[in-house]
Amino acid sequence: MFGFFKKKEKKKEPEVITLPEEAPAEETVDLNSASNADLPSLVFMPLSQRSEAFADVKDALATFNTAEKNVFLTYWYESQIMEGGLQFFLTEESRKIAPFVGDALGAIGAHDHKMLYTKFLYVNGLDPEKIAAHGDYSEAEAAKLSEDYPLIGFTDTFYEYPMIQDYLAVYIRAHLDELSAN
Repeated sequence: MFGFFKKKEKKKEPEVITLPEEAPAEETVDLNSASNADLPSLVFMPLSQRSEAFADVKDALATFNTAEKNVFLTYWYESQIMEGGLQFFLTEESRKIAPFVGDALGAIGAHDHKMLYTKFLYVNGLDPEKIAAHGDYSEAEAAKLSEDYPLIGFTDTFYEYPMIQDYLAVYIRAHLDELSAN
């Protein structure tokens, strides 16, 4: 009558979800039928997974054939630039591939990007071997890089060019035999 004796609500039992014991096998993707937009990531992802087995990316690169190296290097390079600009590429783990990027960009036909990258390094006196050998960057060192070099100008020009993935799609189609073998 006065609300002292409220009816207790029955608690709902949590729903139990059972997962299958084994995950279904991954589907094999036919690279020939993949769209140009999807092709670079479809080739890069297994290469990236293979590279994770190595403590140093240079060791992973030694296991790749030429076509795999070119895809791996240029895809990772573009991803890093798009994520945080040239400063991000030069100061993160990706800096270890700096010595190889220029040649890989040329190999896939991205000559405009190769020229931008190699010219930037040359004009600013940046040695890709020293960049690759540098230990982990502190936040202060990474920030100083932005102060010392015209990184914004590089990034602006980078976005004026066609996407590297566009070049990669053409390159991959021309090298499907080498890229499908592994």
